[in-house]
Amino acid sequence: FFFQAEDGIRDTSVTGVQTCALPILADGLRNLRNKQLVDNVDSYNAIRYASLTTEQQQELATYRQALLNVPQQTGWPTTITWPTKPSWM
Repeated sequence: FFFQAEDGIRDTSVTGVQTCALPILADGLRNLRNKQLVDNVDSYNAIRYASLTTEQQQELATYRQALLNVPQQTGWPTTITWPTKPSWM
């Protein structure tokens, strides 16, 4: 049995029921990712950001981009490697 979900995920190793659940799982994981962005990254206002060292600003930018790239990982949404927050956060 082969099924293609609405978001284009193709996986011949899962049943139609499991495959139908993948978009729901993906939505939940995107919401989790978005919460991490809001709580940990986007909450830095200009004053707080300016107080960071250049290295910390780069680490913050790298972490933010890694969070944004989570849905593009191979294996999304069933296999995810969450980026590690900088230690100073």
